[in-house]
Amino acid sequence: MSSADAAAGEVLVLDSTVSGGAGSTLAQKFVAAGKTPVVVDDATWASMTAAQFDAYDAIVLGDPNCGASVPAAAEANAAVWSSVVDGNVIAIGSDETFHETQGGDQLMASAAAFTVAQPGKTGAYISLSCYYHDTAPNTPVPLLSGFGTFTMTGVGCYNDAHIVATHPALTGLTDATLSNWSCSVHEAFDSFPVSFEVLAIAQGIGTSYTATDGSVGTPYILARGVTVVSDIDLAPLTAAKKVGQTHTVTATVTSDDPSPGSPVVGTTVTFTVIAGPNTGTTGTGTTNASGVASFSYPGAAVGEDTIEATFLDGLGRTQRSNRVTATWSVAANNAPNISSDSTTVQYSDALAPTMLASATDPDSDPLTMSATALPAALSGSDNGSGGFSVSGTATAVPAAYPVKYTANDGTDSSTSSDDITITKEDCTLTAPVTIQSSAAGNTTLTATLGEPDSSPGDRSGKTISFSGTDGSGPVGPFTGTTNGAGVVSVPVPLAEGVYALNASFAGDAYYYNCQTTSETIVTVSPAKFKVTGGGWISQGTGKTSFGFNAKSDVTGLHGQIAIQPSSSSKAKFHGKVVLTLSGSGNTATWTGTGKWNGVAGYKFTASVVDNGTSGKKGDTISLLVQTSGGTTVFTTGGAKPLKGGNIVVH
Repeated sequence: MSSADAAAGEVLVLDSTVSGGAGSTLAQKFVAAGKTPVVVDDATWASMTAAQFDAYDAIVLGDPNCGASVPAAAEANAAVWSSVVDGNVIAIGSDETFHETQGGDQLMASAAAFTVAQPGKTGAYISLSCYYHDTAPNTPVPLLSGFGTFTMTGVGCYNDAHIVATHPALTGLTDATLSNWSCSVHEAFDSFPVSFEVLAIAQGIGTSYTATDGSVGTPYILARGVTVVSDIDLAPLTAAKKVGQTHTVTATVTSDDPSPGSPVVGTTVTFTVIAGPNTGTTGTGTTNASGVASFSYPGAAVGEDTIEATFLDGLGRTQRSNRVTATWSVAANNAPNISSDSTTVQYSDALAPTMLASATDPDSDPLTMSATALPAALSGSDNGSGGFSVSGTATAVPAAYPVKYTANDGTDSSTSSDDITITKEDCTLTAPVTIQSSAAGNTTLTATLGEPDSSPGDRSGKTISFSGTDGSGPVGPFTGTTNGAGVVSVPVPLAEGVYALNASFAGDAYYYNCQTTSETIVTVSPAKFKVTGGGWISQGTGKTSFGFNAKSDVTGLHGQIAIQPSSSSKAKFHGKVVLTLSGSGNTATWTGTGKWNGVAGYKFTASVVDNGTSGKKGDTISLLVQTSGGTTVFTTGGAKPLKGGNIVVH
């Protein structure tokens, strides 16, 4: 046949490996197992795809009566057809068809039933016939390369076979069935993948292989899907674990003495990872009263481990368990667990380093901590072990600030939010206990805005109000603005009297309200200062005459001055506005504005000394008249003694 199309329940047979096609003994053994053989030639086989092979219940390469050459078509595309084999596999190092009448018939029947024993999967029956009968040790087997690395050696002919594994489909197969064919064994396996178990050995030939039941020989039939014959059983058969987790296997050791299944107590079991990412991991355990010993180990990398266990039986033989697998995959990352706290601090106060967020990682990954939206001037610090602290001086506008804290383990992040609340600062307001002043000028009211602690904030630009009473009614309010030190000075024109004043601050976005805790007593004395005079002084070849009065009272400053320069000049000055007036003892100085030759926009400065009752006895006067821009139009050139007249400082 040449068709490669498959129908349900069919097995694919390579025609060049059987004698008689679909009517061959091997093909009929598959019929007996409930399957329909489809026989294809080499060309058809070579052209088939993996999907076409996968449609069959088994792939069959029989024994062409001790053939000398490996089937080229099957060897050439071994990677294709073997890739779909996911069921039971048997590889036979003998020529069972050639020895059909000596036990080969039973081997074909049992092997065919075993190959198709897993419904829904594709099995493989592979006879190596006599292909490797005369080969040197460790000869590669390309026909099986799709399953892993296999090597074989020729053993000539050997007749003592021993079965070391079982399967329900192999029930009729015995040591006697496989032995004494005149040449039961043509070739044996030097090495093979751990996914295969030895089904039968050439017992007594070679010493490098000890079977699971403790017997010694050379493997010549391999199988995948069998259970080894041994007094030690390992479980579980398969396991799926995450890298970093711990896997535990349990070995049960029994004996037929005094009865089958009797536990072997107190024996040492050796566990070994023989293949996979954790190869070489090993450990021992001692069987308990139930004949059970356990072994646990953590997975360090992704992949599939193969694990076996051994013990030394009562006859001194090393028995091996069945092999089990553990598949390790990347552990799903667990996000960190984070929690946070809120805190409150007053404006301008210092926040000592305070742990406001903490996190742990379920996977023990190192964590990086951070925070966003911290209030101005506050900073955060990652302590390197899952903690996050906040510190600094609170300078932001008082409010509740939602802060988001983040813990990152390098893969995932977790967040938690809490408020850092900045509250308004308390304030203090202090003022002098008493103030002495005169109605002759402004009274300066002062106060200082402060805080109860030693870390003041920005106290500039705060509006302070002074108000109180003078005994007859309310006075004020008078307001002013603080400087950077929190000090306010407000000049106020207070009339003569005694005042009881308080200073207050209404509060703002940064500070609560506050006021002075006691009144300031302000005493304003009456205005009694006055200066009067008139006369003349000598100036050049002429004389300059003058007359004036200036005084300070509760209503302000008042006065006039008239100046008539040298008699040879027709210029004159007349001022009626007093801007300033000061004096001490017998001296006085005042300024003001007036008209020069009848024209407004001029200013004057006058300074006098009253040295007695008669001006001629030492009174002096200094006069200066200027434009508003500072150009001098008249001056006495400093203090001049009076030649006539008098000056009185009251």
